[in-house]
Amino acid sequence: MINRLCWTFPGTIAGLKDSSGDWSNTAKLLQEFPGFGVFSGSEEFLLANLRSGGVGCISASTNVTAALARPVYLAWRDKGADDLQKALTDVRLILQSYPMQAALKQVVAAISGNKAWINLLPPNRPLTTAQATELMARLSAMPQMGAILRKAATKAA
Repeated sequence: MINRLCWTFPGTIAGLKDSSGDWSNTAKLLQEFPGFGVFSGSEEFLLANLRSGGVGCISASTNVTAALARPVYLAWRDKGADDLQKALTDVRLILQSYPMQAALKQVVAAISGNKAWINLLPPNRPLTTAQATELMARLSAMPQMGAILRKAATKAA
């Protein structure tokens, strides 16, 4: 399909987001279509994607993790990028261990000070109070989340 689209619409079809959640699928796309703009659908694969010829990541959770993803993007060629990626991945794995939309909205509500962010359309549901407390405690315990969550504490005060 990608070949057909690129052939039919040269210069128009420039890339895609791979939301499969499977790095081997993304790696295969990068190998088969060198120079094609492949974005990973999770920041968990950002560094690997960049190092394999990809162009970045498009992920809803970067609404929370952008301050951690940007340094990976900027330093992907550097030795220290592996540590930056690990810090980013650790946060992503915590977020995805909960219903993702509800977890993201919970964190954005805390950061923004606007509890309306917690609202979800059915069939989705907000985190339970216990889940929300646990999520925020887990994230608060992570040094890389300090600056991000300090915004939340400042708005709550």
